[in-house]
Amino acid sequence: MNLTTPVAFLIFKRPELTQRVFNAIATVKPKKLLVVADGPASEADEEKCRQTRAIIQQVDWECEVLTNFAEKNLGCKKRISSGLDWVFSQVEEAIILEDDCLPGTSFFQFCQTLLDYYRHDERIMHISGDNFQLGQSRTQYSYYFSKYPHVWGWATWRRAWKHYDVGMEDWPTFRDSGKLGAVFPDSHEHQYWTDLLERTYQGKMDTWDFPWGYSCWSQNGLTVLPDVNLVTNIGFGTDATFKKDNHPLANLPTQSIGTIEHPPFVMVNAEADAYSRVYIFLNEPNFYYQREQLGKQRQQIEQGQENLRQLQQQIITTKEQITGMKSSKFWKLRQKWFKVKGKLGLNPENDLPQWEGAVSESMILDIPETPQTVAVAAESDQLVVTMDENETHSPIIQENKHLEYIKAKIKPFTLVGPERMESLYNLSQRIDSENIPGDVVECGVFNGGTAAILAHFATNSYKYERKAWFFDSFQGMPETTEEDEEEAKEYVGEVVGDLSKVLTVLNLVNADMTKVEVLKGWFDDTFPTVNIPKIALLNIDADWYIPVKLCLETFYDAVVPGGFISFDDYGHWPGCRKAVDEFFQERQLSYKLHEVDYTARWIQKL
Repeated sequence: MNLTTPVAFLIFKRPELTQRVFNAIATVKPKKLLVVADGPASEADEEKCRQTRAIIQQVDWECEVLTNFAEKNLGCKKRISSGLDWVFSQVEEAIILEDDCLPGTSFFQFCQTLLDYYRHDERIMHISGDNFQLGQSRTQYSYYFSKYPHVWGWATWRRAWKHYDVGMEDWPTFRDSGKLGAVFPDSHEHQYWTDLLERTYQGKMDTWDFPWGYSCWSQNGLTVLPDVNLVTNIGFGTDATFKKDNHPLANLPTQSIGTIEHPPFVMVNAEADAYSRVYIFLNEPNFYYQREQLGKQRQQIEQGQENLRQLQQQIITTKEQITGMKSSKFWKLRQKWFKVKGKLGLNPENDLPQWEGAVSESMILDIPETPQTVAVAAESDQLVVTMDENETHSPIIQENKHLEYIKAKIKPFTLVGPERMESLYNLSQRIDSENIPGDVVECGVFNGGTAAILAHFATNSYKYERKAWFFDSFQGMPETTEEDEEEAKEYVGEVVGDLSKVLTVLNLVNADMTKVEVLKGWFDDTFPTVNIPKIALLNIDADWYIPVKLCLETFYDAVVPGGFISFDDYGHWPGCRKAVDEFFQERQLSYKLHEVDYTARWIQKL
């Protein structure tokens, strides 16, 4: 996109995070970049600050770069407030990103469009890229209005920032007038914000954003919030200024906003704000408790992984020992001796060597179907130990309990059968085992069942840094064409996916949500907004002729040699089959179609 809106980038001493956010900014090539940096707080910070500032030198597009670097450490409150004062002394409006706020694909477009749309509307003071409704849609339009100015990626105008006073000089008057009660009629929330603003006014909190919230509320200003999340906060950890602990809103997945549809009325969305009041602000302890429980569960998963690795190693060691033994003369003589004793009736059942009895029966690794096994990938369905070339093999079987666990988790969220689940499960593992680089893509997500398989393996890959991209209109099946034939018409508008269910099942299978992009909208709107240079696995579940053809035309060339393309509907819907066959004929391509069940097929790109 052509980003003409200035971008303000607030940095400090985290070069790794700064690089990631800078890379996102570089994709839209803003004409003007204003960089605000705090100074080192100690000698130990000096090198990190230097490395962080050096990243800005990577600007390689036509861009006016303005810098405002502090020589000494000013702290969060003074540095950001003074930095933004400087920004709005230079420009009329700006998109603002801190070094830990990683924007999604359509954040910049969203901000630029709405900065222009509400430029002269004094009611609107803040545009945010944050949505903390955890997958719940609050409007039929692209955004709604709120009283909460979330600041993890946002934008505003000089006309609004002029009301900002970091010292909150008129807070006592506003507090004593009772006007805050008009903003927060709920008595608990009124007390919550009164306490926070009072502590900020007294200098007990080194923060700049509460004074900005106060400025918006004292001017009766509204915030624009997207109906999907556009920014994820990646800055929680030991280097964070405040965010030391796990937070329920850390690393939320981002989605694409698609074509922006403006609401006809400018009113606070009471339902969304009520959710924020109850679950975001007034119920933080419960969130932290839930996050703590998730942390404990992750530890259990890691322990389960370690236990399984040890069991697998024991099997490998036993196999090696037996392979060595069977080649020795002692082994062969011993075997003959036991056979002679058996014929003479001198060999009681318990006289066999202990280890021989142990491997003479099938040995099952009983891995319980619990979250402890969720991140453990079974590499094979069975291991065979050969006792003697002339004797019957005694298999040591490792049942693929992980596959069964995943299938059980995703079954409520998908319409596909077990064969297709297993096929995608195997292909998702092969892109690692066969060293195939690239991301995974699914076109047609429904409620996220098969997407969860792809995301589980791709986002937890131990070989590659992969992302998972998921596209769906979440409005049901699109219109058909004559290629789809008569039966397909009955399904137009049916099979409507639920985005909240997609997010739920992705979390159930332990997907890394920082590496997941869910793009909501029709394919012809969302496909042009992304650039996926390498694809390892493409799953097309788009049913009809036109969308299947569009998927291939858009993504086929990005699928790397050795990568896989799976077609969910090839055998069932004639439109899908025609689109695939035509595409390969037009490209003069010849592939073996591997059959999964009556409808699904897959190919491996040459």
